[in-house]
Amino acid sequence: MGAPVRDDVIAFEQRQVDFAYDCYEARLARLNGRSVAQASVTGKDGIANRQRQEEEARAYGGLGEGSLVIGRVDAGAADGGVETWYIGRRPVWDDEHNQLVVNWTSESARRWFDATPESPGEVVLRRRLICSQRIVDDYVDDIAPAAPDTSVPDTEDIVPGAEDTVPGTGSAPRTAPAETADPRSARRGREDEPGADGRPVPTPGDIVAIQRRRPRQPDELLLRELQRSRSGRMRDIVETIRRDQMALVTGEPSEILVVQGGPGTGKSAVGLHRVTWLVNNHHVTARDVLVIGPHQRFLRYVGQVLPTLGTRDVNAVQLDRLWDGEIHGTDGALARRVKSDDRMAAVLRRRVEGEFRPTALDGLLAAPSFEGDEPAFVVTAAGATLRLSRVHLLQALEEVHAGGGSYRERRDRFRSLLVDLLLRELVAVAPRRGRDRTIRRILERNRRVERLVERIWPSPGPAEALRSLYDSPQLLRACADGILDEAEQRALHRPRAPRADQEPWTLDDRVLLEELRYLITGETPRRYGHIIVDEAQDLTPMQARSLRRRLAAGGSMTVLGDLAQATGPHAYTDWDRLGRLLAGQGEHRVAELTTSYRVPADVMEFAEPLARAVAPTLPRPRTIPRDAGHDAVRVIRTEPEALVRETVARVRELTGTTDGRTPRSVAVVVPDGFRAAEEITRRLAEADGITADEHRAVTVLAASEAKGLEFDHVVVVEPAALAGHEPVGLRLLYIALTRSTQSLTIMHSLPLPAPLTADDGRTEPAASDDGLPAPGTWLRVRVVAETEDTYWAEALDHTVDRPLRVVLPKGGVTPVVGTELRVWVQRHLPDVTDVSTGTFGRLPISATMHARYLDALGVIAELSRGEVTDTTRPNVSER
Repeated sequence: MGAPVRDDVIAFEQRQVDFAYDCYEARLARLNGRSVAQASVTGKDGIANRQRQEEEARAYGGLGEGSLVIGRVDAGAADGGVETWYIGRRPVWDDEHNQLVVNWTSESARRWFDATPESPGEVVLRRRLICSQRIVDDYVDDIAPAAPDTSVPDTEDIVPGAEDTVPGTGSAPRTAPAETADPRSARRGREDEPGADGRPVPTPGDIVAIQRRRPRQPDELLLRELQRSRSGRMRDIVETIRRDQMALVTGEPSEILVVQGGPGTGKSAVGLHRVTWLVNNHHVTARDVLVIGPHQRFLRYVGQVLPTLGTRDVNAVQLDRLWDGEIHGTDGALARRVKSDDRMAAVLRRRVEGEFRPTALDGLLAAPSFEGDEPAFVVTAAGATLRLSRVHLLQALEEVHAGGGSYRERRDRFRSLLVDLLLRELVAVAPRRGRDRTIRRILERNRRVERLVERIWPSPGPAEALRSLYDSPQLLRACADGILDEAEQRALHRPRAPRADQEPWTLDDRVLLEELRYLITGETPRRYGHIIVDEAQDLTPMQARSLRRRLAAGGSMTVLGDLAQATGPHAYTDWDRLGRLLAGQGEHRVAELTTSYRVPADVMEFAEPLARAVAPTLPRPRTIPRDAGHDAVRVIRTEPEALVRETVARVRELTGTTDGRTPRSVAVVVPDGFRAAEEITRRLAEADGITADEHRAVTVLAASEAKGLEFDHVVVVEPAALAGHEPVGLRLLYIALTRSTQSLTIMHSLPLPAPLTADDGRTEPAASDDGLPAPGTWLRVRVVAETEDTYWAEALDHTVDRPLRVVLPKGGVTPVVGTELRVWVQRHLPDVTDVSTGTFGRLPISATMHARYLDALGVIAELSRGEVTDTTRPNVSER
C-alpha cells in the first residue's frame, strides 16, 4: 500500500479525535446529570455525595481553549504486537469501558514522553497532534519507523465516525480501532498479519532504523507554539513539554526540589504541571496543595492553567499576602535586610526567653517560720496552709524551662506542676481534703498561684514583644548582642505608636510577628502536603523559615527560581542557604533547566552581559535555533524631548503585527516611578489607527511588575534610569529585557548602562592583524543601500573603511534602508566585509561536536580512498 498523503493522515486522526470528543462529552453530560439529580437530596450523606459528584464534573470539564487529545503512541505489546494509544488532558472511555484516551499524567504516558528517537524503547510511533480544540490542524511524528508512514486504513468502516457508527451514542465502532480498544483486547499487528490500520509491521531492521533515525524536525511543534501570539493568558504546555521539563514534573515528591532556570526555560509551567501530576497520581489532594506566586497576575495564571489540566480547588496566594494583617509601612534598605535575615530568629528567641524571670521568686516567698526553715511559697486552701520550699520551686522551674515546647506551653506546664506539688502537700497534711475533686480547680485559680506564675513567667503577645524590642535600645542591645552590630541595631530602632493597631507594620514585620507567635504560643499556620513557590529567588531567609512551618510532616516542596533575577534584599550566589532553611532537618536537591525556549537567541545574546554582571557564576541558558528576524533586537536613541513620541511611534508599529490570527501583545516596560508612563498610556489611548483588539494587547507597566510575565514584543524605556543603583537595578533591567518571545526594542535618551555597551567577552580581539574587526566581532550598523537584493551598511560603533554587505539568515526579514542592525563580522573578502544578522555560525563548536566532526571527516576519508570495511556502514550511521 502506498504512502498516504498528509491530508489522509489528518483526516484519519480527525475521526479518532471526533470519536474521543463524542465519548468525552457524553460522559461529561452524565456526570452533570447525576449532579442535577442529586440537587434535591437532603441529609449528610446525600449532600456529601452531591458535592463529590459536582466536583468530579467540574474537574472533568473545564478544558477551556485546550484540546482534549494531544498525541498518539504506537507501542510494542508483551505478546510482540503493537498497540495504539491516544494521549490527552482527560482520560476517556466509551460505554463498553474501552479506554480511548490515556491521561498525560499516567505512568504509561510518562514512559512514552521519555522515549527518544535514539532510544525509543517500546515506542514505534509517537505522533504529536496539532489541534485547535477538537480540530486536527496538523501533526508531527517525532518518533517514526523508517518505513513509509501509512498509518491510514484503506477502508472507512474500521474507524469511528463511519456510516455504520453513531457518534456520541456511546457504542463502539462495529470494528473497533486500536484507539478505542481496552488494554487487554487492543488490536495488535503481528508478523503474520498486516496491520489492520494500514501501518506496516516493523521488521527487526526497521527497529534498528527507528533507534538510529533522528526526528524529521523535532522542534516543529514547539516552534509553532513559540510563534503563537501571547494574549495575556498563560496556557499549559502539555503538547510541547520537553523531556527535561517532564523529568522534573514527574519527580517523586520526597524532597525539597529546587528548580533553577533562566528566562524562558518554563519554570512556572513545570511547577503547575507538577501539581496536576501529583494530584492525579494520588500523592496529595488538590486541597492539600499550596501555590505561592509573586503577584496577582501569576495567581490568575494558576486559575487559567490548572482547570485546563483537570485540577481544581488548589490553594493559591500571593507571597506578600501569606502573613496575617495589613501592611502599612515600608522599611529602609538596611532595616529590611536585617529584619529579613534569619539571624533575627535568634534575636526574637532571646526576646521571648528574656521574659522568664526566676529571680522574681524571692519576692513572693514567705520568711522562714522557725530556725532551720527556709523561705517558702505559702498558699492557704481547703482550710490548710501549704508550703513549698524555695529549693523545690527552683528545681521545678529549671526542669520545665529546660524542656521542649513553646514559651506558653512551658508556662502552662509549670503551672500544672506547681498545682501538683501543692496537692501533694495537701494530701500530706489533710488526706481526706486532698481527695476532693474540686480542690485542683481551686488551686489553679488561687490568686497567689496566678501571681507567682505571672511574675516569674509573664507572657506578652507577639505584637507587644516586637513593639518593645524596636522601641527600647537597651532591650534591643540585650537581645541582639553578638548577633547584630550597632548599625544594624540602630536600623531596627523605632518609637512605638500610641496603640498597637497604629503601628506601621511592614511585610518583614508581619513575618517576624509570625515567628514570635510560634515562639510564644507554638501556634503554626495551616500545613500542606505540597507547596509550590514561584520566583523563589526573592524569598528572604525569614520567609523561608515561615514556609517550612507550613509544610506537613512528610510533605514536599517544589521551589522555582532564577538567581540572576533576584531583586529581594538578599542576593544569593547559590541555592544552598535557602535550600537548607526550607528543608529544615531534611534534604534539598537542585535541578537546572538549561534551555530557554521562549526568548529569541538575539535577545538572550543582547542581555547576556547583564547576566554576567549580576550573576557571574551561573550558567547561561542556551536558546533553540529559530529565526526571529533582523529586527529581533533594536536600539533606538532619541533626544529627551522626543522619547515619549518615539516610544509611542514604535509601539504603533508593533501593534500591527499578528501571528496570522491574533494581534501580538506589546509591553512597554518603564522604570518604577517613571513620570512619563501616564503620558505614554494617554497618547496610545488617543492614537488613531489602533483597533480595540490591538489596544487590549498593549500593556504599560513598571519594571518591578514584569517578573514572570511574557509578551510578544517588549519595549524597554530608558534602561539607564531603570538600572538605577546596582545590583538590584541591573537585575530588574535583565528581567525586563528577557520578557519577549519575538522582539526587543530599547528606547533611550541617556547612555546605556555599561554592561550593554561593553565588549561581550566572547574571546574576540578588537581587531585583526590588518586593522579590521576580527570575525565574530559584534557591530552596530545602519543599512544605507539596496542593490539587486543585496543590502549594504555602514558601521556606527567601529571605524571600518570598506563596504559592509549584510548577509541575511534563511527566511530572515529583509531590512529597510535606514534601519539600524546589530550584526557580527562573518568574513573579510578582498574588497568587502560580510556581516550577518543571525547568530548561527558565530560561536565556536563545542568539544563534543569537534570530536564528532573529526570522526566524520575520518569516515569520509575512508570512503574517498575506497576503504569500505564491515564497520563503515555503522560508522556512517553513527556520525
